[in-house]
Amino acid sequence: MAAAGTLEQLLPRTIHKAPLSLPGATPASRALVEELLERDRATHHCFFNAIGFHNHLSHHLLAAYDLGASPALLQAAYDEELKEQNDVFVADREKGTVERQKEVLTRENWREYLGQDKYYANYVLFFSEEVKRLGAHAAFEEYVFSEQANAHGACMTERFVAGALHPFIQMGYAIEFNSPAMVAQGPSVRPA
Repeated sequence: MAAAGTLEQLLPRTIHKAPLSLPGATPASRALVEELLERDRATHHCFFNAIGFHNHLSHHLLAAYDLGASPALLQAAYDEELKEQNDVFVADREKGTVERQKEVLTRENWREYLGQDKYYANYVLFFSEEVKRLGAHAAFEEYVFSEQANAHGACMTERFVAGALHPFIQMGYAIEFNSPAMVAQGPSVRPA
């Protein structure tokens, strides 16, 4: 496990364009969207603003990329949405308090912090490590659909379809673009 707790580059940041996407995306736009997705994952919380709307930055970037957006347009989209994002370590959205939580989530204790937004970064790190260890498909099955994932009040399948289906949408993008890093974010985006 990555005890240091860094969210960057734990999993490959590569994406793979779907065969039925529109023409126009270039190697430069792909490289930029991969970089921007990694930056979003490493620096922004799944909720933006004090109310706690879901961060759709990655979805916006991938949709624009898939429609053939230029690197300049991708960067402009990122820069515009950046203005509203919460820090990945936000501890209190209403007060804007940023504080890195020191708890290390493990296969034994990961259920203990469910429902607490301030542990979002810890969950992304934990699920990234599990995707790396098990593979994307097996980690998703184990932490969302298994009996153990839904026992003891964890209710991960319910959490997965909660929050206006945001985790489900996140996973859809992860599957469409074959992105293990986005798979790790799927179960993390609805900790409440």
